[in-house]
Amino acid sequence: FEVTSADLDCSSVDLLMFLYLAAFLHGINFLQILGLMKILLLLGIVSCLSPVVWLHPTFNSCYSPPEKAGRTRPGYQIWDIPVSLFLSLKLICMVIRTFELRIRLNFSSSIDAEQDQQLHRKLRDQAYWLLENLIPSHVLTELKNSGSYHRDHKNVAVCFASVINFQDFFDAKWKHGHESIRILNELISDIDELLNIEKYSKHIEKIKTALGCTYMAASGLVHEDPDHVFVMMEFLFDIKKVLDLFNRNTMGFEFQMKYGCHIGPVASGVIGQSAPMFDIWGDTVNIASRMMTTGVVGKVQVLKETVDVIGTRYHSEKRGKVYVKGKGEIETFFVTNPKL
Repeated sequence: FEVTSADLDCSSVDLLMFLYLAAFLHGINFLQILGLMKILLLLGIVSCLSPVVWLHPTFNSCYSPPEKAGRTRPGYQIWDIPVSLFLSLKLICMVIRTFELRIRLNFSSSIDAEQDQQLHRKLRDQAYWLLENLIPSHVLTELKNSGSYHRDHKNVAVCFASVINFQDFFDAKWKHGHESIRILNELISDIDELLNIEKYSKHIEKIKTALGCTYMAASGLVHEDPDHVFVMMEFLFDIKKVLDLFNRNTMGFEFQMKYGCHIGPVASGVIGQSAPMFDIWGDTVNIASRMMTTGVVGKVQVLKETVDVIGTRYHSEKRGKVYVKGKGEIETFFVTNPKL
């Protein structure tokens, strides 16, 4: 067939349709709006372009028979362009919907991933907080690096403070004993609050609460500062103040405590894998425990070795010889009050 100028005019319709389709596809890729708004925008554009296609003389001639329009090639049927626009619009709407679903799924997945990460961080922080409360921070660092911890310490002050009359106030019939335990927990928590004070947090480590109502702590495990012994004595006298305040503010309870302390070498370490526990061992621990059990309510009982160390800052009074299991008769002293 010979190609005429009318044929070229009709070819421009094909080119224009391809350009419209390319413009639509690029538009839906870069427009950051809802899919429904994209479709409405697309419908508006199509509705504006349709009269141009149908009413323009050049385009209109392409609908006429070839002989009448002076073409050698067949022209378009009257429904060709509307059908082409409709199919193109349907295709683009499907693409828009597919893109939007993919974006929504990606967004939902990113939100779920962020929530999972936040939950993981929260659980990790809770686990680390729990470990820090069970195991001293310097020990925890060593455990992370080597997986085990054990040390020997030459000069450690070990103290015990025990509520000796808790059983007198414990009533299993009173809310199955829960309320009595809650009251005891409040007292122990008040003592724990003392460890938030800088001078105590630097030198003193809580070891454990033994037998439910015996508070055990030690100083000199981290910093080999000779003043840690005096800090321990201050800690014991502050425990007495906490107990007095607690008894005044708690109706129906009059807890009494004994205190014991001793200075000497100990061994420390972490025992267990599934439920690791930090503890200290040695004759120093045993003597400190005996000082508490053989002591007097409201008094801090020590041996002469401890008095020799703290004598420059604290007054003490001689109690006399006391039988200590495994040691026999030993001379003990009560630390009374700080020297001014």
